[in-house]
Order: sequence, then C-alpha cells, then structure tokens
Amino acid sequence: MWDDPVAFLFGNFEYARLNTRYREAIGYDQRMTIPTKLAAFGWNNLILEPGNLLIVVAYVGLGLPCRRLSPPVRAWQVLLAGVLLALAVGALAPTPAWPQYYYVLFPFLGLGALYGLRHAHPTLLDRRWFQWTGVAALLLGLALTGREYQHLSNLVQPNQWTPIQFHTTGQQVAALAGPDARILTLASALPLEGGAMIYPELATGPFALRAGSFISETAGQPLHLVDPARLESWLADQPPHAIVTGSYRGHAIDEEPLVAYAQQHGYTPLSLEDETLWLPGRAQWDDAIRLVTVTGVPKQVMAGATITPVLLLENIARLDENLNVTVRAVGQQGKTVVQSEGWPWGRPTSTWQLHEIWYDGHTLHLPADTQPGLYRIEVEFYSAAQEQILPVTALGTPAPQETPYVADYFLVGERPPPPGQVLEPPPQFENLAILAGFDLAPPALAQGDETIHVRLHWRPLGSLARNYTTFVHLVSPAGELVAQHDKQPLDGFYPTTRWQTTQPFADDFELTPATTLPPGTYSLYVGFYELDSGARLSVFPTTERRRLLTTVGERLFQADAEQPSPTRSDAWLLTSITVGSQ
Repeated sequence: MWDDPVAFLFGNFEYARLNTRYREAIGYDQRMTIPTKLAAFGWNNLILEPGNLLIVVAYVGLGLPCRRLSPPVRAWQVLLAGVLLALAVGALAPTPAWPQYYYVLFPFLGLGALYGLRHAHPTLLDRRWFQWTGVAALLLGLALTGREYQHLSNLVQPNQWTPIQFHTTGQQVAALAGPDARILTLASALPLEGGAMIYPELATGPFALRAGSFISETAGQPLHLVDPARLESWLADQPPHAIVTGSYRGHAIDEEPLVAYAQQHGYTPLSLEDETLWLPGRAQWDDAIRLVTVTGVPKQVMAGATITPVLLLENIARLDENLNVTVRAVGQQGKTVVQSEGWPWGRPTSTWQLHEIWYDGHTLHLPADTQPGLYRIEVEFYSAAQEQILPVTALGTPAPQETPYVADYFLVGERPPPPGQVLEPPPQFENLAILAGFDLAPPALAQGDETIHVRLHWRPLGSLARNYTTFVHLVSPAGELVAQHDKQPLDGFYPTTRWQTTQPFADDFELTPATTLPPGTYSLYVGFYELDSGARLSVFPTTERRRLLTTVGERLFQADAEQPSPTRSDAWLLTSITVGSQ
C-alpha cells in the first residue's frame, strides 16, 4: 500500500467501479441491485441446491439467538449471527454478486444449527420424531443433491481430477505453441502450467480488458490495463506465439478481441478438449502447405534413441499432385544422421481437403554412434512432377526465405562440462543470453604469435527477431584491434532467432594475430552485432537476484526485474592476456 498507493486505491475501489460500468455497458441487469442479488441467491444457492436450503432451515429453527437461554450460550449465538451478517454483507457488496460469493455462509449456518441443537435444544436428540425427521432430512438432502455424487468414482481416478486435467492441457498448449512461447489468453494459469510465458497485464483475466475500456491510455499504462480497442498496437512489439480462448465458459464476449486479432492475422485454430488454440504458423511451402507447428521433439536424448516428430500441416490451396515430405536430423557439420521421406502419413496430398489439419508423424532412429552435440530437425517438400524442392517461407521472421526449414533443435548426449572460469557476476546481453563463463587456452602468450582458443558458455534467455553475429576481439594496450573472430553462433547452425532457454550451449573461437604481438597486457572482449547495420547489443552485469528474477520473468512473464539500471556497454571485457614476460 505504501509503495504504490495509487495502485492500492485503484485495485480496491476504482477497479470494482469500472467493472460495474462494464456490466452496465453490455446491458447486464442481473445481480446488480440488492433485490436482484437476493433473488439470484435464492434461486442459485437455495432452489437449485436444496441441500443448502435445509441448512438454512436448520439454522433458523435451532441456531437463532434466544432470550430464554443462558447468557454464555446467547453470547456465542449473537457472535455467530454477527459473523453471518458480516459475511452476507461481503457477499452482497460486489456488483454483480456471483453464487460462489455466498458459499462461505453455509459452514457457519451449519455450525450455528449444531451449536443450538447441543446447547439450546438438547432434549430434541432423545425424541423419536426428531430422530426420524433428521434421518428423513438427510435422505432428502442426498436425494435432492444426488447429481453432485455422480462423479464420486473420480476420487480414485487421478487423471479425472480437474487440477490434473488442467495441468495436462497446459502442457499440451505449451508443446503445440513451441519453445519459449508467449501466449495471449485470459486464462493465464493454463500456459503457466505448461511452463510457457504469458502477458502479465492479463494475469487478472478479463478484468484488465474490461477496466481498460473505461480508462485513458495514459492512466492505464502504469496500472497495466489494456484497452481492447488498442490491442493491435499493444501487441505490435511482442506478437503472441499462440492464443488460447474458451478456457472459461461465459467469457466469450471478453475474448472477442483475442479471436478478432487471431483471425485478422491468419492464426490457425486447433480444437482442444474445451479450449481453442490459435497458432500463427511457422512455415509455408509454395503458398500451398503451411506448417502450423511441430511436436514430439525432445530437448535431450542419448545416441541410439528414437525421435518421433509430428508435423501439423494445413492445406491452404488445393493440390493436384502428391508431394513428398522429408524430415531429417542434421548435425552441426551439416551431416544428416537420419531422415524419413515419402508421402505424408496416412494419405497423399492430392486427397487433402482445403484447410484440413493433417497430423504427419515421422520416426527417426538415431544411430548408436551419433556424436554428442546439438542437432536440428529440417523439413522439406519435394514435387516429383516438377522435379524440384518447393520453396519455403519461414513465417514471422525478417528474412523469411529459408531452405530447408529448421523446425526444432535437440541435444544428443550430455551437456558440455561447466566452464573452467565462471563469471561472477555474469554479463547479460539484453534479452538474448547470459554468458555463464569461458575456457581459455593458452592463458598467456609466450611469443605473441600463438593462436588463442576461447570457448564461450551461453545460457539463452530467449530468441531475438534478428540474427546477430558474435565477436571475440583482442585489443592491445593502446586500444588497437590486433586479432578477432566474428561468426554466427555455432557457425550459423544455431542463429539467435532460434535460441531456446532449454538449450544452453558452448561456442568455440580461434584468434590468431596477423603479426607477432609485442609484450604487454591485452584485453579480450566479447559482444554481438547485427551484420547489416553493425548495431551492437548492450551488455550489463547482473547480480544473482537480478539473474533469478530476469530468468523467471523472461521464462514466464517477459518482464524485467525492478531494480536500479546497471551500467551498460556494447562489449564485455572477458579477461586479460599477457604477452611475453612482464
């Protein structure tokens, strides 16, 4: 409250008022006034749930305060009545007031009835008619609420439990959306269950959109509210990798802006158990076939394992010929270790219906002698009639042409050993990666003409929209560049547009001076730049607290930790190298 009084006042007072204005704007007239709230309570909580009605009757008959009782008993009954009154006021205060707001009343009503039976009417328990009345009331309550027990068998079937099903759906959504996906939804808990990222502004569900409709953009920004009318511009810098709708019944009107955005941007809808998952598509071949997404590629396997990638394909134009598809696993040296090719599984492409979603599975058996390292899954379509590989467009990237299309990455064997020299604090290059450490050989140069071998250990925080080149520069005491090695990560095999938080890696560099270096202390710098513009990524030191918060933020919320901004530069001083004797 003291840190941000404006947000405190808004969240506790203004937020509720704006939500009421929203209900009035859409013509909602139920549960809005005290009479309609009480009528809804009677219908939803008593008539439709008659077991609750029996509890109310029991309390009225047995638990109400009575003057003839002893002061201690009456005091407890008055106290309980006061608690019930306070709870009732709290349930009626929100507008609209939903049935679940009243649930808290019934345990206290039951306690009041039992307390009154024990202390105010103890002789009733010995009377036969009361005993039979109690049994009849119990049987009547069970009969009237029998539908509530039809799923009792689910208690011994964990896969039927709602939390388990919710978690499973969240994992399915995250797998279909792809690695490090940022998902737009009003049900933020669902993608979080699968480990995907969300938009933190929508963590409160539909309330952020509702309130955002009645507040100016200037006032809404510090309160993290989103106006549905400005959704397009709000998402311009961070378009969603997937959109989820239909998680909660009754929110269709709130989700209309999300559905409209998905339709306007050509997202493909996939029907799940209850939800609809909208995906933007990853690649497109010859304006005929679109790759919606890829699943079934594990992040790490051992040599000899079997991988079963599944391509979700959409026919976006009618095909008169049968196309062949090739799915291969390729190593860093460009060598194919295994591939699967032929017609898509189950049916040739000439028989596909327009806009049909086709699941094309492939089985890749890695050889037992597959070398450890990072591999990628490549996909191609081939036209036998034209005797050519179909051109492919990688969707959503600045340089869309890509042949073949790289669908995903996976690691074979164990991860590289930890760096010999751990950096503390580790440098962070904007939102791209953290440099965990490095290996250097030799640590010093005796003659000044030896080759320097550097291995950088990267921990990605996500991908960037553009490809960046890594540089390692050796700078003389006078500030002159005397040796360098600039290259795309893993020699172009793993561009920064495809980096994944689940795939840390090590990259090797070699620096050979053009001439023999004079004795002195030289500086080794590391950084990134964009090849076309030469613009460098900024780098800053990160504390342990910032590293944790940023990693969680990047992984889940795409938000920076709030703390003083560190000093930034365009290159990181990795270490110093001594040449000759000092």
